[in-house]
Amino acid sequence: MKFQGNLGILVLGIKVLSVNPKAALSFMIEKNEEPTDMEYSLWEKSVQEILSATKFGRIGIFLDRKNFLAHQYFQAFDYQKTPYKPKGKRSEKCPRVTVFTFQVLRAMALEGLADTVEFRRLGRRFIRQAKNANCDTIFFPELIFGETKTKKILQHIAGKRIKVYTSDDFFVPIVENGDLGDVSILSKGEDPFFLKKRSEQILHQKLSDNAFMATT
Repeated sequence: MKFQGNLGILVLGIKVLSVNPKAALSFMIEKNEEPTDMEYSLWEKSVQEILSATKFGRIGIFLDRKNFLAHQYFQAFDYQKTPYKPKGKRSEKCPRVTVFTFQVLRAMALEGLADTVEFRRLGRRFIRQAKNANCDTIFFPELIFGETKTKKILQHIAGKRIKVYTSDDFFVPIVENGDLGDVSILSKGEDPFFLKKRSEQILHQKLSDNAFMATT
């Protein structure tokens, strides 16, 4: 399977490898902030699934301040036309979706700093907005927040009463029988030592130097 995007796209590799550990995966790592077609499709599916699963219909969507295209997408999304069924008397009759903005967290997550005190402190500060709005569900569309340790930290900060979702929760990998290959990562302008270390952290496996290639 081939993937394209920033370092967060590697999160989808975990999903594929969990189904087929011998899958052939190819990643094109870019610094471009624009969402890919795959991310757009995951966002639409994510919203549909979340509206179906939410307990009270109060959803918070968290986006980096600089992710302007994501802001446009989720602000323009017609949530009222997406199937939603209240689950009890305390549920909203119509879904109440609020887009919250945060700063720095995405950059820290991409750099592998989600397990720092500073990340947790900022995370509590921003997630408090969702708690004050009585959200029962929060969604981080940007893929890097689906990294295993990062998501666990976000869920811990949110607490037991709020369910945290990330886009990779709604990614269904295609399993090809007889697939036997390696992981290859092509990047442009990224420090090779950092890229190797970070890729291994996200994918939870050691990668050979031959797995990495640079492009101009």
